[in-house]
Amino acid sequence: MKKLNFEICFHIFTVLLLVTASLHLYLSSPYKPPSYRILPGKVVKTVDDIDYNAPIKIGCQKVWIKAGKRVYEFDNMLRGNWLLDEYFQKGEPVIALIEGSNLLYVTSPKVAVEVVFIILFLLSVILVGGKAGVRTAISLFYTAIIIFFLLYPLILNGADPLLSCVFAAVAITFLTMITVAGMNVKALAATLSSLLGMFTALVLGYSGILAMNLNPGGFSEFAQMLFFSGHFLNLHRLFCGIIVLASLGAIMDVSIDIASGLYELKRNAEVDEKTLFRSGMNIGRDIIGTMASTLILVYAGTMAAAVLFFMAKKSPIELVMDYNFIACEVLLAMSGSIALTLTIPFTAFVCSKLY
Repeated sequence: MKKLNFEICFHIFTVLLLVTASLHLYLSSPYKPPSYRILPGKVVKTVDDIDYNAPIKIGCQKVWIKAGKRVYEFDNMLRGNWLLDEYFQKGEPVIALIEGSNLLYVTSPKVAVEVVFIILFLLSVILVGGKAGVRTAISLFYTAIIIFFLLYPLILNGADPLLSCVFAAVAITFLTMITVAGMNVKALAATLSSLLGMFTALVLGYSGILAMNLNPGGFSEFAQMLFFSGHFLNLHRLFCGIIVLASLGAIMDVSIDIASGLYELKRNAEVDEKTLFRSGMNIGRDIIGTMASTLILVYAGTMAAAVLFFMAKKSPIELVMDYNFIACEVLLAMSGSIALTLTIPFTAFVCSKLY
């Protein structure tokens, strides 16, 4: 009962601390809160002036929408860019961004469907995992608060992107392990092992950036847009921070799996340090294949369209690998996978010393 009460108090204190820090960061931000309104609307009329009418459309579309009590008219420029363009049809529901009497932006509503998928994910975690699922949901809540309400605002307010990402990764690791594994030596061993793996990914990523002389911001076209919007970030350091965060989930997964297995082994049998280390390595070898594949498949999925394009053009592989964004993705995948692999001996060694 005392342990349960202590955990409840710990989580209440953590939530209050995160919320307080988020509010302080929001109130002290140099950026003024937006004065626009977000209103649901509906397309009432469209007139197309399309130069190239195909799945990719190029030209101009004059659109009238009704949002609130007013009808707004705007020119919808179509540049042949699926990432940014939206083609509207009469009767289609929209979301309008309005400042004063000016229409700033119009898009199709997608938030409701996204929220449904998030709720379904959380329900599946809780229903399948039971108490462990509830703990997982709490750890996900902590992660979301740290990333979206602390890390990103800190970076936009001028904090060093790399240091911010490292501090966020340390906080996420600590809170996740404490929440999932409890306050015990198992959580400590998994946390220390995860941090060793995280710093390995960081060193590898930074070394790769220097060795390949990668352009700043080559990892995403939004990085350049962010730069041109007036946020002059150190994009190389931001990319290093992204490497840390991208690899952290798989690293934590491996470390807690091995730490839990060795913890149970030590509780139920008298084993020495060498036996414990060998057992940890054996557990790691069984899971390394699927975990490394998980990282590689995630990154391969993000590059699928680009790779298909280059294959269709019969571009030579050495030329494709020299493209900046391909090199960034390869570095991201390899740094995370190497760090993931080395986390196995890290965890086996730390557990053999702590248990």
